[in-house]
Amino acid sequence: METLRLHGYGATGTCRTNSGVIQDLVDMKKNDKGKGELPWGTLISMPTTSGLVNQIGWKDNAFALMMSTVFDGNTLVSRLRKRPKESSSKAKTAQKPFGDQPTKELEIPQPYDSYNHQMGGVDIADQYAGSNGGQRRIKRGAWQALDQWLLITALVNSYLVAFYSNTKGKWEVNFRSQQDFRIQIINSLVTMSKDAPDTKKRSFGTSNCSELEVQSIKGHCLIKRSTRTNCRACKGERFNDLKRPRAPLAQIAANQGRESKRRTSIYGCNVCDLALCNNGSCFDIYHRI
Repeated sequence: METLRLHGYGATGTCRTNSGVIQDLVDMKKNDKGKGELPWGTLISMPTTSGLVNQIGWKDNAFALMMSTVFDGNTLVSRLRKRPKESSSKAKTAQKPFGDQPTKELEIPQPYDSYNHQMGGVDIADQYAGSNGGQRRIKRGAWQALDQWLLITALVNSYLVAFYSNTKGKWEVNFRSQQDFRIQIINSLVTMSKDAPDTKKRSFGTSNCSELEVQSIKGHCLIKRSTRTNCRACKGERFNDLKRPRAPLAQIAANQGRESKRRTSIYGCNVCDLALCNNGSCFDIYHRI
């Protein structure tokens, strides 16, 4: 909490008894039972020795501990609250301020009121990212996972900014959901790429060899095959490798010094009749272009 404040960020949240809270507040929470139960509305605020963080304890249904770098812990706000049910474990204490009324305006500490109405921001962000995580599966490489996380976070934040900024219909583009928002972004990017000048378009997945420039080996093209098998270039094989039968129990040296990866692809070379990744590089690497 102190580090967040030193970097200019405000934070408020509940905490456990083993999270470095002042011992007096911890003892009050542990003794809040039986004959020593605290009355409803008990409020204690203690700053840390640095004076940067307030540690607060307030008795509602239970004695809840909280830390905050924003609130002083003594300011109260009025809120309309419902009386707890009889089945509640702390019903006797929590029902006293209500009397016979089912609802009542009660004075509540401002940090607890703000926490109750604004908590869950991280959970909401995870839900937006989790429900629209993209179709690409990350199997290896921490940088790939970080890159995808940054991209998804940017998309989620863009959607939220656009959603809250367009409450009065100021924009010409309207969207009903995050999925609709992303689809419109994709369509706009595709339109921009088509209209961009001097773009070299490279087509894959067709049998038209004239669309793919092959300089050293004529007639070889990247096409879509009927079966999905391991990419030969990722396995370390090359077009000029000698196709010799391997002797049983002989030393494996054909792919020595080459990085071996297992990736499957439904694309491949039309002449060589083998699988190659549809990423624009495996075809060239295999044929040594």
